[in-house]
Amino acid sequence: MAQVRITHPTILLHIVVAAGVLIAAAAAAITSVGRADRWWIAVSGTGLAFVLLAFGSGVEYVDSSQKNALSYMSIGWTGAVIVYGAGWYLGRRKERRQAA
Repeated sequence: MAQVRITHPTILLHIVVAAGVLIAAAAAAITSVGRADRWWIAVSGTGLAFVLLAFGSGVEYVDSSQKNALSYMSIGWTGAVIVYGAGWYLGRRKERRQAA
């Protein structure tokens, strides 16, 4: 396991928030599997993959300060926001159609 060097207090806050997001993404994936809803399994699994990419890239950046890790971290967070946002929007639309 790599030794993580924390050089600034805001990096620790960043890591704590990222760990919270990772836990929430994993919980969403587990919940969707438990409900056996294929749509939400796909959305939450894809979102979790993006969050894992971002989290792993963030750990790599803190450990080695490689600039390309920042690019992968940005791709991961952006992808997660897009996937979860689209899933939320399309899910709400589906609920509204069923209610009508």
